[in-house]
Amino acid sequence: MGAGLATLIDLQSSLVPRPWLFDLVLPEIGGGKLERSRLEHIRLPATATALRVSGLNQTSFEYLVERLGPQISAIQFWKCPRVADLSPLEQLGQLRLVSFYWNQKARRLWDMSKTPELCGLLFDDFTQLHDLGDLATASSLRELDFGDAVWDTAVFETLEPLAALIGLRSLKLSAKTIVDGAWNPWGH
Repeated sequence: MGAGLATLIDLQSSLVPRPWLFDLVLPEIGGGKLERSRLEHIRLPATATALRVSGLNQTSFEYLVERLGPQISAIQFWKCPRVADLSPLEQLGQLRLVSFYWNQKARRLWDMSKTPELCGLLFDDFTQLHDLGDLATASSLRELDFGDAVWDTAVFETLEPLAALIGLRSLKLSAKTIVDGAWNPWGH
């Protein structure tokens, strides 16, 4: 991984140009639409080990993972609400850090046993994700941050899968409700 890129904070706070970061965030406030045809012309510099991207739909997401993913060990998905299936990430065994902000389609994460290097995961404002079962397969996870960032809508069935994360050093959770009653800050 690039020098200076070891944690989720490093990935998210890189507002100044870094040789290890390739930025594909579109200027539109809603994230824009990054079509596969635009990705076909992108060549990552040899120094790039991290990617920040917005506006992906399912097709462009799959193409990005297939074409650019093998060079990348960290990805920040910024406003990619139209990606429903995250399982293509299973192809990226070298993936160490993943950050997602705002998704309206995904109902599950992915089999994280296929990304054994994954040590940091952030996913905020996923409106359809209620089952955290895939987290139990994240054997090397040390940082986990999930739930609500902007909208107070995160509802999770249970936090039980977190019990499998024996190497976890940092946990940040913000949710409206945990259905099995394990956590409900508003007492509803």
